[in-house]
Amino acid sequence: MGSHDTFSKDPDQSIALNSLEGIASGLESALQAIKKLIVEISNGDEYHSKSQPKDRRQARDPGPREFLRSTIEDVDLIQKEANSAFHVAIAEIAQRSNIYTEINQLPEEIMLKVITDYIEQSGPNVRRRNMDSRYDGYPSRIWVELRQVCRSWTNKINNFSSLWSSINLQWPLRFIDLHTKLSRSVSLQVWCPATDTFSTTSVFHYEWLIGSIHRMTRLQIHLPLYLLEDQTNRALEFLSQCVIKAPVCALKTLAVCCDDEVPYPSLIPDLTPLNLRDLRLHYCWAPIGLPATLRTIHVISRSEAITVRDIYRVLSECPMLYSCIFDVKTRPFDHSPNFDAVPCDSPLELPRLRTLQVGDFPVAHIEWFYKQIVVDHLSSNTITIGSTSDPASPLSLPDGVREYASQATCLEIQLPQHLRYVLKDRFHHSINIPPGVQHTDVAHCSILWYFQTLAHNFVSVRRLYIQNFLFRESTDWAQAISELTSLEKLHVSGFDVIALLMALRQADYLRNSGLHTISLDERWSWSRREHRYWGAWGTVSDEINSTSEPASVSMSVEEALESFLLFRSERGLGIRHLILTYKCDADFIERCRSFGTVVEERIEEQLESLEGEPLEFSFTEDK
Repeated sequence: MGSHDTFSKDPDQSIALNSLEGIASGLESALQAIKKLIVEISNGDEYHSKSQPKDRRQARDPGPREFLRSTIEDVDLIQKEANSAFHVAIAEIAQRSNIYTEINQLPEEIMLKVITDYIEQSGPNVRRRNMDSRYDGYPSRIWVELRQVCRSWTNKINNFSSLWSSINLQWPLRFIDLHTKLSRSVSLQVWCPATDTFSTTSVFHYEWLIGSIHRMTRLQIHLPLYLLEDQTNRALEFLSQCVIKAPVCALKTLAVCCDDEVPYPSLIPDLTPLNLRDLRLHYCWAPIGLPATLRTIHVISRSEAITVRDIYRVLSECPMLYSCIFDVKTRPFDHSPNFDAVPCDSPLELPRLRTLQVGDFPVAHIEWFYKQIVVDHLSSNTITIGSTSDPASPLSLPDGVREYASQATCLEIQLPQHLRYVLKDRFHHSINIPPGVQHTDVAHCSILWYFQTLAHNFVSVRRLYIQNFLFRESTDWAQAISELTSLEKLHVSGFDVIALLMALRQADYLRNSGLHTISLDERWSWSRREHRYWGAWGTVSDEINSTSEPASVSMSVEEALESFLLFRSERGLGIRHLILTYKCDADFIERCRSFGTVVEERIEEQLESLEGEPLEFSFTEDK
């Protein structure tokens, strides 16, 4: 039976016919083999199974069992050859049919982009959520199943070297070998698990690491919590080899992680010889030497040994740093740095540093630290006031950031412990106050005292956001808000926010003469058990009535709003725009219009999209 290529001008028909001819040819071969086997057995010829070893095929007088099993083996071989013809034909036709699918009509670059996006969506097998996304969990191999779509996809994925560059040493050896082979010369990203087998005994993994030292650009090591005296962690052993062989070591990104503070941080070698750009240490801080080439460092620790002097040392040793984050949880009675010993005559210049996070430390430590550095180029700065701070001591912004606060145009306060302000150029400065750091006069809300203390610094703030507001201390809130003399837009989200409006109705708090937009959101964002304590849209709760707050008169929310709007309007300080999260009566909207106020009702879907926007753009800008 000849090829049909010359009889069909349609390439699809040609492929189909050739594939079917291959099946027919395979079946004819199988039929001939079966007939030959029948003739040999019928004629009583000496029978030799094609599938048996030569020494068995030379047996002169095979017994009944050997004869029957040899026959089965030969029939099975014939069947496999026939099946192979079917498999080849189906694969050829399927590969041709896949050409007409939409994804195969895309350019190869776009198709590979689709595959890589799928890989990112499938994500790693995340083990910890408190890590940066670049270091979370271990890499997934779920995308390998895409090779089963068709031969074309198999070839493309096999040839896409970067897909195979991530290796988890906890995988079976055949997976590691496959990834090593198909990644070719692409740089490798390697995860070392904290399993006992790998940590202490695996010779193969250690030799594989040594052999890949010139290709490995990223390494993440997970340490076990404890090692016995006679045990050696292979990953740390390899890290020491990286330092010894620094000239040939390609390592750029290193993460050493543990689920808790490890008792053997001294096992981490001095990293100075390496050409690292990114370093991450989770619960395994050690005062080791660091490469001057570092661009980012992220330390998470509860070690009492870390001080602001350590952070200063890192900044001075690594002048190329772009991001420096020390997420430190100090404990009471930490020793204080020697404030009399100034490291240098002039503050340390940090022209490349854009992100700095320091905390949590006592206020005095933070004050000392910011006197030693210049932060003119920061775009993000986070301070955490430590639980060892003395609440009775005065609090002021460090000199290095006070000028930023005076230029801030947007301020966000999120109860119970977060304060953040933003400049026009997207500079973000955050102050975090952990639970337990409370002023003696403000037992309910620690952030309020800090806001009251620092409010006078924000002379340029035009937009204020208060999240998770509680009605208590509303007079103190009103007093602090009145310090923001440039305020134009106020957004309050929380419980019984009308208590704040009633406090702002006092003549003493009319310094916000430019305030023209108010947004109120009383959605139930906290647990349902709070409902019995707080009044919803409708009537002020009895708890408010029983306090000494200005809102101690029972009235509806709409009545309180009208009272507030009238109070401002009569003094020439009318509110032009009122944004509410519930549907108002038409009469109420009309009465507000008589005060010169336009009421906007925003449904919950709109509020959700509003919250997703950057802080600077949560309010619609005036035209």
